[in-house]
Amino acid sequence: MSKLASITAALAIAIGAGPALAAPSDAPANPPATPPAASANATPAPAANANGAPSHQGTATVASTGRSPSQRNPLLADNGDVRISKLIGTDVYSKQDKKLGSVDDVLMGSNGQPDVVISSNDKLVQVPWNKLEFGDAKLNSDNKVIMPDETQQSMKQMPQFKYQAKD
Repeated sequence: MSKLASITAALAIAIGAGPALAAPSDAPANPPATPPAASANATPAPAANANGAPSHQGTATVASTGRSPSQRNPLLADNGDVRISKLIGTDVYSKQDKKLGSVDDVLMGSNGQPDVVISSNDKLVQVPWNKLEFGDAKLNSDNKVIMPDETQQSMKQMPQFKYQAKD
């Protein structure tokens, strides 16, 4: 088994042990332009797993449009899980359809929660997994990965991430 396949398999197992990434069964066919969590007074509804049961808070959001996840977005498996090998290198967009950067890597924290390293504005930044949404790429190819709460300016203000500290 290749090193990439081993890493991908390990990440899939680790992520599978964490919160589920599936579309809520009660999501509207055409999601609103502004996600409910973006409202100042709104309390985000928990995502649901493939069986429709609520999953843990803090997961990335997967938009539901009535089609299977893999039909909506090539980054998703039919059960709604994110295919990490397909995620790396994917462009990330704001809710205003402005490119923010691209996924450089996915890091699995010692707490079992993944973070995403994004190449943006000639630097790397680390963002929590729950900042990501996975939209309907069949309607708009820019909807593969969305960070609705970020802008090009907010990405510039994020601290730079380094894989190794320089001594």
